[in-house]
Amino acid sequence: MTERIILLCLLCFLAVLVIVFRRLNRRLQAEVDERKKTEQELVASEERLRTLINAMPDIVCFKDAEGRWLEANDFDLKLFQLEGVDYRGKKDSELAAFSSFYREAFSGCEVTDELAWNKGTLSRADEVIPCPDGSYKTFDIIKVPTFDTQGNRKGLIVMGRDVTERVRVEKKREEDQRFLQTMLDSISDMIFYKDTDSTYLGCNQAYASRYIGLGKEQIIGRKDIDIAPDRNQAALYRASDLCAIEAGTSYTLEIELTLANGEKGLVEVQKTPFRNADGQVAGVIGVARDITERKRAEQELRASREAAVAASRAKSEFLANMSHEIRTPMNGVIGMAHLLGTTELSPEQEQYLENIENSANSLITLIGDILDLSRIEAGRMLLENVDFSLRRCIQELLGSQQFQINQKKISIHTEIAEDVPDLLRGDQLRTRQILLNLLGNAIKFTEHGGVTITAQLVTSEENRVLIHLAVSDTGIGMPPDLLERIFAPFEQADNSTTRRYGGSGLGLAICRRLAELMGGRIWAESGAEGGSTFHVELPFLLPEQTDRQQERNCEQADDVYQDRPLELLLAEDNLVSAQFVHKVLSRMGHQVTVVGDGRQALDCLADRSFDCILMDIQMPVMGGDAAVRIIREQENQRGGHIPIIALTAHAMDEERERLLRQGFDAHVAKPVDIALLNAALRRLL
Repeated sequence: MTERIILLCLLCFLAVLVIVFRRLNRRLQAEVDERKKTEQELVASEERLRTLINAMPDIVCFKDAEGRWLEANDFDLKLFQLEGVDYRGKKDSELAAFSSFYREAFSGCEVTDELAWNKGTLSRADEVIPCPDGSYKTFDIIKVPTFDTQGNRKGLIVMGRDVTERVRVEKKREEDQRFLQTMLDSISDMIFYKDTDSTYLGCNQAYASRYIGLGKEQIIGRKDIDIAPDRNQAALYRASDLCAIEAGTSYTLEIELTLANGEKGLVEVQKTPFRNADGQVAGVIGVARDITERKRAEQELRASREAAVAASRAKSEFLANMSHEIRTPMNGVIGMAHLLGTTELSPEQEQYLENIENSANSLITLIGDILDLSRIEAGRMLLENVDFSLRRCIQELLGSQQFQINQKKISIHTEIAEDVPDLLRGDQLRTRQILLNLLGNAIKFTEHGGVTITAQLVTSEENRVLIHLAVSDTGIGMPPDLLERIFAPFEQADNSTTRRYGGSGLGLAICRRLAELMGGRIWAESGAEGGSTFHVELPFLLPEQTDRQQERNCEQADDVYQDRPLELLLAEDNLVSAQFVHKVLSRMGHQVTVVGDGRQALDCLADRSFDCILMDIQMPVMGGDAAVRIIREQENQRGGHIPIIALTAHAMDEERERLLRQGFDAHVAKPVDIALLNAALRRLL
C-alpha cells in the first residue's frame, strides 16, 4: 500500500514535471522564435541600412578605436579603387598596399583621424581628392568620434560629400565679388551701400579713404552717426535713405560734405533702393559725385553766356545805331535824288543822278543784308503771319525790277499753276525778300535771253500747303561743286563775278537762313555751260476767309483810299528827310504839316485834327516815343484814336515790335520807301 502510494506520488510528480517541461519548452521555443524573428528583422534592417548607405553618392566609412576599417559603402570603395579588396580590419596604411591611388589620395588620413579623436567632437574640413579619371574633386569630410560610457574610444564615423560644384560656385562668387570690389575701388566717385537701418554693408576705396578716412572693413556694420566726419549731417543722410527706401525709386540731392582731410566739397548724391530675392527693399546704394568743379565750370559758362548775350546785345544795339546813323543821311540822299529826278535835267545830269541812286540803293541793300544776317544769327528774326496774294507779290516784284529788265533788254516770264491758292497766310515780307534776291541775281547775271518765275503746289493738307517757287535764268552758269558754297556768307561762285557784277555775297546766305527759319528749304541747279535755277519750297497756311472775298476786300480798301486826300502831320527833325517826304506826299494830293519835334506835334494836335501822324523817333526836345505815349494817354481819357506811323532808321525787328507795343500802328524804315508808306496809309485808313 505504501509502495503504491509512493508510486502514485511519483507518477504525479512526473506528470507535473512533464507539464512544467512542456510549458518551459514552449516558452523557450517562443523565445527562440522571437530571437530568430528579431535576428531576421535585424538582418533585414542591416540590409536596408547597407542598401541605403550603398545608394548614397557620398563617402561612408566606419572604423574601430584603432583606426581599422569596419565597413564602407560602394561609393567609397569605388572612389578609392578598393572593390574586391578585403578591407575589413585593416588600417589606412595597410590598404595602401592594395591601391597606390588610395595612398596618394589619403596619405594623411590617419593624421586627421587622430585630430578628430583628440578633438572629441565632430570635425569638418574640405579636402581636394584626385579621382581615377585624372580630375580633382572637393569633398566635405566629416569625422565623428564615438566613445563608450567610460570615455574610451569606441569607433569613428567618416562621411564625405562631393561639394566640387558648390566650391566652384563659391569660388566664382568670391571672384565676382573681388572683381566687383576692384571695379568699385577703381571708380573715383564715392560709392556705398547700406541696409534698411542705414547700417553700412560696404563701400569703395574712394568713399572709405576720401570721405570717412577709415579702412573699408572698419566701416561695415556701423552707421553715419558713428563715422561721418560731420556728425551733425547724419540725420540728413538717414532721412535721404528713407526717402529712397519709402519711394522705391532713386532719390538725388546736392550737399556740401566735409571730407576726411577737412576740405569741403559739393557733391551730388544719388541713392537707389535695391531688393532681395523676395522683391522687398533691402537697402540703398549711394553714389556721391564731386561736382565742385562742374558747378564752378557751370558758373563760368553762365558768366560767359551772359557776357556773350551782352556782347550780342551790344552788337545789335551798335548795328541799330549805325543803321540809324547811316540811314538818316541816306534817306536825304535818296530823297533828294528822287526829287531831283522830277526836275528838268540834261542827259549828262540824268546819268549822274542815276549813278547816285544806284550807289545809294546798293548801300542801303548792303546795310539791310548785314542787319538781316545779324538778326538771324542772333536768333532775333521774328516772322509775321499775315494774309497775302502770292500772284500779286510776284507782279509787284516784277514791277519794281522793270527798270533793270528794260535796261538789259531781257524777257520775263511767269508760270503760276492754277491750283496755287490766290491767298496764303505767312510772312509776306520774308517771302518777298527771298524772291526779290533771287530775281535780282537772275537779272544781274543774265546778259541775253530771259528769266522765268514759276510757282507750283507741292502738297496740300487741311489748312497747310507747300509751295515750290523757282527762278530760272539763261545767264552765267556754275559748276556743280560750287552750288553749295554760294549759300555761305560773303561767298560767290567766282571772285571775278564780284568785280564784274558787284555784290557782297550775303544775299543767298540770307535767303537760305530765311527759308530754313520759315520751315522750308532752298537749293540751286546749274551747269558751267550756262543757265541756273534756284528752287525754294516754303510752307504756308490757308486763310479762313475765301480767297476771292479777301482779295476783293483789299481791292475795295485800295479804291476808297485812292479817292481821298489826307491831312497828315509829319514830325521830323532832319530837314532833308522832312523836305523829301513833304514833297512826295504833297504831289500825291495830301496836305502835310511839318514840325521839328514831339512837343511841336502835341501843340499842333491841340489846335487841329489830322487823319494820320508820321512820327520820327529820335528828335530833340521830345522824341517820338514820349510824344506817342502822351497822345495815347489823352485818348484813353477822352476817347478816339489817331493812326501813328513810326518813321525810323532803326530797322531791327525788335525795334519794330517795341514801337508797336508802345502805341504806334505801323513802322516804316528809312530811307522811306514811298510804296511802303503808301501801303501803310492804305491799310490804316
